[in-house]
Amino acid sequence: MQWKLENHEHVASGLTIRRMYSGWHAHYCADATVYRQGAAIPFGAQFSCPLSNHMPLNRKQPIREVFPRKRLRKEEAAQTEPTSVLSYALLILYVLASVSSTKDSMLLMPNKGIQLPLVSVTVSVAGFYFLSPLIVLAGHLVTLRKLPKMFPGLKSAAPNNASDKLSRRTDLLMLICLLSAGPGTLIYILTKFTAYQSPHLFLIQVAALYCACYAARIRGRELLATHLSSGTRTSTRWLRQIGSGVFEMWLLVCVDVIFLPAHLSPVLWVKTHTYWLDNEDGGTVAWVPHIAIDRGERLWSGPSKTDAELASYSGHADPKEYFMVREVAMDLRSRNLRYLDVSLQVIPRIWAHNADLAGANFAFSRLYGSVFVNTTLNGANFELASLDGATFMNMDLVATDFAQTSMKGSYWDNVTVRNAKFVNADLTLSSFFNTSFDNVAFLTTTLQATSLFEVKGGEGTLTFTAREPFKILSLAESDDWPQGSDSPFEVNPQAALESLRSELCKPKLSPDWAYAWGLFIQTKLLIARTEPEVTEALQDFMKTKGCEGLPDRGFKEDAMGILAAAAKDKAAKDKASHEDKGSPASKAGREPPPHLTSESTQSVEPLKPVESAIPDKAPDPIQAKENQSRTALSKTISSRASSHRRGIDPARASAKAHACPVLSPAKRLINAESTKIFLGNCRT
Repeated sequence: MQWKLENHEHVASGLTIRRMYSGWHAHYCADATVYRQGAAIPFGAQFSCPLSNHMPLNRKQPIREVFPRKRLRKEEAAQTEPTSVLSYALLILYVLASVSSTKDSMLLMPNKGIQLPLVSVTVSVAGFYFLSPLIVLAGHLVTLRKLPKMFPGLKSAAPNNASDKLSRRTDLLMLICLLSAGPGTLIYILTKFTAYQSPHLFLIQVAALYCACYAARIRGRELLATHLSSGTRTSTRWLRQIGSGVFEMWLLVCVDVIFLPAHLSPVLWVKTHTYWLDNEDGGTVAWVPHIAIDRGERLWSGPSKTDAELASYSGHADPKEYFMVREVAMDLRSRNLRYLDVSLQVIPRIWAHNADLAGANFAFSRLYGSVFVNTTLNGANFELASLDGATFMNMDLVATDFAQTSMKGSYWDNVTVRNAKFVNADLTLSSFFNTSFDNVAFLTTTLQATSLFEVKGGEGTLTFTAREPFKILSLAESDDWPQGSDSPFEVNPQAALESLRSELCKPKLSPDWAYAWGLFIQTKLLIARTEPEVTEALQDFMKTKGCEGLPDRGFKEDAMGILAAAAKDKAAKDKASHEDKGSPASKAGREPPPHLTSESTQSVEPLKPVESAIPDKAPDPIQAKENQSRTALSKTISSRASSHRRGIDPARASAKAHACPVLSPAKRLINAESTKIFLGNCRT
């Protein structure tokens, strides 16, 4: 049988072994007497195998094994380990790329989401930073399990030749990279997302980081213990302790910012009382977690396209006017954004209900018409900011300075201001209701045309520097406020409004005055019935030449009815007070009339006039009139008793009797005219 030579020469145990095949059969000829080493047989030569005589011709085709051998399984496992390491490396790189593409503006406005690289898929900010640490931790733990099998040579003795030393050092470098890839990525995620200041996500990220560091430390001790000298181990231990100490101190700062309230925050105290944590722009240093928006980035691009349609439906002709009263540029409700830095930004109409903005930097920002309700603004920086038409309600302002801040037309309700300064600020047209000032200085601050109701500020706690008294609209029920000659205010609504003619009576208002006047006129419309003098002054002011075009927000239409209703209420109140003065209930010492019952069958005897208590003098004319009135009253009661016998309701008669009691003769100081009016009412 002829066999074809497959391989030219194989040497094993000093013999020349030649492999030949024919069809599905393969045989080896290893006869030492015939095929010795060095025998030259050309490739592809035909020859006869000595073993062919012993091989059956009808040999079956070999059956493939169902279960691979153990050696093959080991080879496949060795091939999958580099693949898993490569997948883990790609995962780490992709997460790092996604996190690095996250800007602070995305954290400030998370509703826009994050666009993942390569796939161009937009995902939620909170969802991404919730899942990414868990995915990285899972990949890190799986990779650590395979490290002993991937680097088995690290446990052997030290190599002697240069090639083995290079391979060993390469393995050590790869091992260190794989051990630190997971914790390093988690640290980057934590430092990037801490500015979002979410307590739950912060705890999840810190827990994932500590799990990854603990697992990497255990595996590193196992694989690197025999390859590090004592000096290297000592240096590594010192570096690890220093790094852990610095990182834990930073974690304490994060806990202060995210979890502690503003009045218990040591970091905020240092920020408000020193300059150690201030940067060059008046904000906060970078290692304190906070969102900082670059001054070149625009956060708001103007009213949306749908504002025109919404304005037409709501009755506003101008979409900008609709935005001023209804829309918001940024929604920060219930957000924890301590030390937020949005300096030099134009963001009108911020909605910051229940937000924590302590230590925030709003310097040079335009925050027209913003609403701060139950907002924490302790230590905030409003230097040269514009808060015209802003609203402050139900909050405490502690250690907050308003240096050259424009706050025209602002609305303050139930606000406590402590240890603050208004330096060269503008509070024109502002309204203060139930506002308390404690240790506050108004230094060259304009308070023209303001309204104050139940404003508190004890003696010695307020400081004013003004050349002449401010002409204000109203000052009511503010006993603690400086009064009399010490007061820096003069209540004169007409003069106060007239002083603003040059700013308000224009064909087109500037944005700051537009927001200020809009909120001011709405506030005065709500309290028009309680301030009729101010309402009348506003009516007259808006009728003067040049001021007819001022936006009234319905004030002109409703003012007439409001004033009429106020006048009616005042007349009713005066009448009620006048009746109360002459009512029998207000006369002390009067005796009730005789009680008439349904069983009365006899007429009531007329009351006898009471003689003067001083017999030697002429009778008192007041006493004489009183006696005449008592006689007439007794006759009236007698006639009503007879009416009762004719079938009149006794309960009604009793009620009328109680409504007209008999005057007591002991009271000589009753005014005669009041008595006459009272008795006349009883007769009717």
